[in-house]
Amino acid sequence: MSLPVTKRPSTAFYSSDLFELGIGYVMVCRFKATGACEAGVFLVDVFCLGAKNAFFTKIEQPDFDDLIHKIFQGPPTEISPECGRKLVEDAVAYAARFGFAPHADYKQACRVFGGIRAEECSCEFVFGQDGKPLYVSGPNESQRQIAIIMAKLEKHAGSEEFNYLLGVPEGETMPKD
Repeated sequence: MSLPVTKRPSTAFYSSDLFELGIGYVMVCRFKATGACEAGVFLVDVFCLGAKNAFFTKIEQPDFDDLIHKIFQGPPTEISPECGRKLVEDAVAYAARFGFAPHADYKQACRVFGGIRAEECSCEFVFGQDGKPLYVSGPNESQRQIAIIMAKLEKHAGSEEFNYLLGVPEGETMPKD
């Protein structure tokens, strides 16, 4: 005779330094009666670009802690699943104001949101930095990608209404004037 499995409630986590660094992970998890976990994992840029990456995964309960360690570099901050959903959706909405769409796998990762109501979260998240979007170029963004992002910000925010930090993409050099 096997013991009944108690279904674990949904939960969510985010990178503890998300709002200091401007980028980090948000993971929303729901558990099945079997103990399996379905997780939507989002790389979120809260300063400007919204959901830069996303994926959906199914794992067994014993592998859950391993997934947490793989996603988060340090101990994550636990929040309600409603607030996890709201954080991701609000970041995507903020980025959309400046012409940025979420990652191609965003909709698939959002499958985990079923039954989780963002409007039940009373938290207010602040996006951008000092009231403006702040674009920080990533190590994998080419000069062409950077130029496209900068053009969207110029168009949608205005030249004086955003800040940026640009790095030199690996394998490229800065043009000389």
